[in-house]
Amino acid sequence: MSSWRTMYQHVPNDVSETSLRGRVLSIFAAIAIGSLFVLETKAYLSTKLETDLSLRSVYEIEEQQIRLNFDITLMDLSCDLATVDVYSSVGHRKNITANIIKHPVDENGVRQRYEARNWHEDDFELWDPAVHEEIGPLHEDGEDALNLSDKSFEYAIEKFEFVFVKFYSSAGCDNCRDIAPTWEALGEIVTDTSMLLVDEAMKEQNLDESRYSDDEYEAAVNQIAPVLVTKLDCQTYAEICA
Repeated sequence: MSSWRTMYQHVPNDVSETSLRGRVLSIFAAIAIGSLFVLETKAYLSTKLETDLSLRSVYEIEEQQIRLNFDITLMDLSCDLATVDVYSSVGHRKNITANIIKHPVDENGVRQRYEARNWHEDDFELWDPAVHEEIGPLHEDGEDALNLSDKSFEYAIEKFEFVFVKFYSSAGCDNCRDIAPTWEALGEIVTDTSMLLVDEAMKEQNLDESRYSDDEYEAAVNQIAPVLVTKLDCQTYAEICA
């Protein structure tokens, strides 16, 4: 009988009985574990926007490629016109649209059949070859593609229904300089078309143009054709372009 007691000794009382210090440590441990669980779950379910991307070296990557996943839905836009332009630091264009899978959607946003990729994306011109004038002569009668600031950008977005903005860099961007005449020509076309619509409306209603001030005429142009062609220098207003 004594051998049984020797083999199965009773647990000491200081181990089996609780103490104030033990209860306090247990409570702190439970709070810490619960806090870590909540924080980790929140971090797992949340998303974070990263605007910077850097690679140490392409030779350290096994396939020398980086995969970017994004899901963008654009209604009333042909898949052929949805492109992604990437340029190297020296201005060379990279055709990455050929590797992007695009699907057409119906009027309810439901994805339809598989759409082929743009294998020959380099065939798209970044400027209109029909515009032969330089940017200087196009600015002789004023700038139709308006320069925006941080304040005027918010005003344009709020007051006009359609706003075309060219985000460019004034420092070392050859592609920005190449597209500048095309963008200014677009501004002139929009301005001339808007004024023509106002003149035709005034003729139909037998209104005398001389009776109205320049501000009233401009307000009529913005009412009939609420379209504005603008440009914004990301070198100066980097926070807007980010």
